[in-house]
Amino acid sequence: MNRFTTNKSDHAQQHMWAAVVLMAVNDAFTVMRDRTELDRAEALRFLLAPHGAWAKSREHVCSCAGAEPDRLHTWALEVMAGKVVFGTPKEVQASRDLWTAMNAPREKPQPTAKAEIAPAPDAGAIPLPSIVDTFGVFDVRDDGTLVCPNSRPLTGPSLPRENSQQGRVLKALTMQRGGTLNSLRKAYAKWEQVAVELCRRLDLELIYRHDGHEVDGIVDADTKVFVRRRLLSPAA
Repeated sequence: MNRFTTNKSDHAQQHMWAAVVLMAVNDAFTVMRDRTELDRAEALRFLLAPHGAWAKSREHVCSCAGAEPDRLHTWALEVMAGKVVFGTPKEVQASRDLWTAMNAPREKPQPTAKAEIAPAPDAGAIPLPSIVDTFGVFDVRDDGTLVCPNSRPLTGPSLPRENSQQGRVLKALTMQRGGTLNSLRKAYAKWEQVAVELCRRLDLELIYRHDGHEVDGIVDADTKVFVRRRLLSPAA
């Protein structure tokens, strides 16, 4: 961490956040017995994302660790480019291949000719995914995203207080059709920072959708934001 650190104070809290940074570096570039592909993908997003929620998370964690996020980002890019030697060649190459696949342009489905059908009274509404399971106070939809019905209070030993900033953001993210920018900003102006840390703690992940396709971050005001379980139960 010394190469990224500007504040040399020796505080336990800084050491804790520094451990988070080092875990991401190790997950991305070294041999880790219990690491999954998801762990590697999240480590790469944390280290390499140029903007969006992951870049903001990097800035926040580095700030808490007394490190410079830009230096960490540049260093990780140089490792990926082979300009800096770190880790093992096999692991670095595996990260290059995964990062390339993660950033490959998604093919949009080709439209097919369909017979015209008279619109139903509610034809403008986008069908909601089916509910297939429950997880605490949340319903789990068949696409893995979570919804918290308005009639159900946001309570639980691991959940934030419903009227706290974290609770309001979590509620906005689990609306029936996902969180909109207006609802999330109304819940808390810095909602992305809160959402990333909250999802990390609750073993959830943020997903963004635009025009029915999953995207890497906010595209415009029509982008919807959801939370999804990282580890789905067998029933889901």
